[in-house]
Amino acid sequence: MGELKIGDIFVVKLPYGSFEYKIESTKIVEADDRTIIKSTSPNEELVVTTCYPFTFVGTAPDRYILTAKPIKMK
Repeated sequence: MGELKIGDIFVVKLPYGSFEYKIESTKIVEADDRTIIKSTSPNEELVVTTCYPFTFVGTAPDRYILTAKPIKMK
């Protein structure tokens, strides 16, 4: 995920279809920060999170947050 940047497009493939998303924002938060968990209704938004730093071994102190909006469905 660290190589993705704002404006990049990525595909999420599921058994029932493929979905394209465009990255709108990224940020780094503390591991216990729950402010990113929120309703985006009625707007669709995908939030992807992973441990940060990316190369950290063990319980990482931070989280990398990527926010994306759908652009089309295949």
